[in-house]
Amino acid sequence: MTKPAQNRRTGQDLRRAVGYMVLASLLFAVMGAFVKASTARLPFLFALLFRNAMGMIPLAAWYLATGERPRAVRPRLLFLRALLGFTAMFLFFLSIGALPLSTATVLNYMSPVFVVLLSASFRRDRTALGLLPFVGVAFAGVVLVVGFDPDGSWGATGLGVLSAVFAALAYLTVRELSATESSATIVWHFSAWGAVLSALVLVVAWAMDLGNVPWDGVASALADPVSLGCLCAVGLFGTLAQLAMTSAYARASAPVISPISYLTPVLSYALGIALFDDPLTASALGGGALVIGASIALLRLSAARPAVTREDPPRGEARPGS
Repeated sequence: MTKPAQNRRTGQDLRRAVGYMVLASLLFAVMGAFVKASTARLPFLFALLFRNAMGMIPLAAWYLATGERPRAVRPRLLFLRALLGFTAMFLFFLSIGALPLSTATVLNYMSPVFVVLLSASFRRDRTALGLLPFVGVAFAGVVLVVGFDPDGSWGATGLGVLSAVFAALAYLTVRELSATESSATIVWHFSAWGAVLSALVLVVAWAMDLGNVPWDGVASALADPVSLGCLCAVGLFGTLAQLAMTSAYARASAPVISPISYLTPVLSYALGIALFDDPLTASALGGGALVIGASIALLRLSAARPAVTREDPPRGEARPGS
């Protein structure tokens, strides 16, 4: 492949990756709104279960319609990705119970910082460190958007930070898996294993009476069409967001594309204003501008970096719309 053709393809991949990540950010924000609505009557463990179990339905329909099968080339790595992602999700929901929502959100969105640091450490991508200042600016923008309340225990704060670390490890694993697995396969295994793990956690919580779960009111809440619809929407939008995010990581390096996920809290804040009467503040507007500006700078810097030669596209890149 000639160098101009390779550069054009790299540019196309980057633009597609950005589009997929922006779409993923919007879908994750919508999912978060449904999580907030569903947890008004049910504990987060049920949102966690529906997030994974219901997400398998559209994927199963897609597999039936296309005749494809979620064949795994590296099943152990797929399980590791699912375990890392589930742990990150569980810790994030757990930290929400002990910290203000804004604080838990800010801590969880430290994951792009850890993506850059882990890429530099484990993948020996020293150029990733040059992106760190822009990631820091985007993170500062998130703090301005959602606010930061320092109150709360150090233990709960540690859970929030750990959720970001596990999320970063999951993102790096997705990038590695994209060389051999399609996006649909990665998300299918994540949803399947996540459903199993969520069910196990629920069974343990019920058997040991943990988490102060109001079991006597669960049946009536699940029988309510609004509550059940919100839970189903969590799974649907979460799965679509995972597909978009996985497709983004298949087309661009993790340190470059992960900071675009900072759009999620910005979009969540916009949905909060539209749906939950959250106040509009000057600091939130300034923070949103920082997030967008830092993301644009990251993309321009990435486009100017030399492309890594790769003759054959990874399997995850070879399937449009996967």
